[in-house]
Amino acid sequence: MNKRIDSIKGISCFTGEPINITIDKGRIQAVETLPETGDDKQKLISPGFIDNQVNGFASVSFTDENLTVDKVTSVTENLWKYGVTGYLPTLTTSSREQLLANLQVLAKAIKEDVNKNSIPGIHLEGPYISPEKGYRGAHPKKYIRKPDWEEFTGFQKAAQGNIIQITLAPEIEGSLKFIEHCVENGIVVALGHHNGSAQEIKSAVKAGARIATHFGNACANYINRHKNPLWPQLANEELSLSLIADGIHLTEAEINVFYKAKGIDKIILTSDVTKFAGMPPDNYEWNGQQVKLTDEGRVLLTAENMLAGSAIPLLRGLETFRAYTDCSLSEVIQTVTHNPSELYHLKNSGAIAAGNTANLVQLRAEEKIEVEKTIIKGELVYEKV
Repeated sequence: MNKRIDSIKGISCFTGEPINITIDKGRIQAVETLPETGDDKQKLISPGFIDNQVNGFASVSFTDENLTVDKVTSVTENLWKYGVTGYLPTLTTSSREQLLANLQVLAKAIKEDVNKNSIPGIHLEGPYISPEKGYRGAHPKKYIRKPDWEEFTGFQKAAQGNIIQITLAPEIEGSLKFIEHCVENGIVVALGHHNGSAQEIKSAVKAGARIATHFGNACANYINRHKNPLWPQLANEELSLSLIADGIHLTEAEINVFYKAKGIDKIILTSDVTKFAGMPPDNYEWNGQQVKLTDEGRVLLTAENMLAGSAIPLLRGLETFRAYTDCSLSEVIQTVTHNPSELYHLKNSGAIAAGNTANLVQLRAEEKIEVEKTIIKGELVYEKV
């Protein structure tokens, strides 16, 4: 049984002011600004973090055949240790049967008390992506296909309406009409694993696409310096970027350029974390492919020496982004609280304000950012020993 929290004091990560937050029935009742007391100024309070791309954690993959509700719960509980109070379980390209089966498991898991407050929805990454080598990444080519609204409707039914984001390639035949259908049904459309032209990207955004999935990745190593998928997405003011800032997927220069081009309001940090997070470095088999997890946390497809997701939690990405860009703590926190809350229309989330759900994190932020407490709907679900 988790401990119920009636109030918590600390320094607001956004304003830098000492505050006292009172909590009642899982919601923030009031936020009171306190006088300076000289108390520990490193004890910071933030809204809970939201990670929009979690493929799994600690040997659990959401696309594996043996997914269970208990395994979903184990991922949820692992993420609490890193301040993640909300996340989108992400299913990658697979057979129709496998996706239907696992969406049903996720739908059941979302109904569980321990999960329902931490899973606002599901992210379907594929199967409507580019089949080209370099763009499809670790997604099995044999399961990649054209957008099919009837098929997707079946996926959404299996998920009991919980799919809130889909990542697709805008150049694939039928994608524009599919995007329009998604937008009409309140689903956030992301562009990813694609080789779309400037016009195709422009048309997709006009149809309603609003974010680029793990921007700068799932892209061929060698591209035309003028005509490639990167510039049009950077230039489009309506398109946000999700970035994997684990120090592996993107260089310091790339992250700085993306930050300066888009501004903090259009960036969402994500982990793209896989089942290999929390596992020891070794060689593994995953979806019929040989994978190597290195000492520094790289997840590599052995045959192609290509990245296949991450093994580094979102918290470490906050540190890396902050170090690379020299942005403020409040800015980097914004990328995993306010920004995803706005994109996914998660009302009563993403800010420390009266009436909002009491999903909160107590942090220490010096050279590293450490989570001391994680609170979900007013209940203490994790405390650092």
